[in-house]
Amino acid sequence: MSRPIQYDHEELLASLRATFVELGPGASTAELARRAGVSEGTLFKRFGCKRVLFARAMQLPVTDEEDWFTALLGRAGKGSVQENLEILARAVLEHMLQVVPVMLMTFAHSGLTDRDLRAVLGEEEALPLQVRRRVGAYFAAEMDLGRMRRVDARMMANMFLGTLTDRAMRSQHADVLLDETDDFDRFVQTLARTLTDLTRLD
Repeated sequence: MSRPIQYDHEELLASLRATFVELGPGASTAELARRAGVSEGTLFKRFGCKRVLFARAMQLPVTDEEDWFTALLGRAGKGSVQENLEILARAVLEHMLQVVPVMLMTFAHSGLTDRDLRAVLGEEEALPLQVRRRVGAYFAAEMDLGRMRRVDARMMANMFLGTLTDRAMRSQHADVLLDETDDFDRFVQTLARTLTDLTRLD
């Protein structure tokens, strides 16, 4: 008797995620299965129903597995503030370019329960809140060290992340919503320089 075909679970989820991001939450299970190279029966056997399949496929990354997130607080007091902000802006924007399309499709799904949303965004704390808290803690640490003028660190994190989120969202329609000022490298350098100037000690 032949052995059943084995599918790499992470590769399957990646394929499902890519299809949902491209086609939206209404993508048919037939198309999801076709692109993943499996049968519809395999999908239902694994996930039970399409709603659960969607929530599992769209699950956001765990921040503790991302180097930029785990190393961030250790940067406080080292190097220059502007260099640190540029490194942070670059890492967060790259992160958001991956996360924002998934979040947009997740919020476009009208049938998800609160439990489903927690499965996507983070069981204990939603990913956007984790990132805001960590970035705010980094700003506060630099302020405590006297390397940045003291302002509301949480609000500064909101402004910083809001700017990066805006850039990531506009990249979904780059031909219409981005111009030469939004060049990736130029954008992160300008953002880092602007924040440094705004919080420079008098």
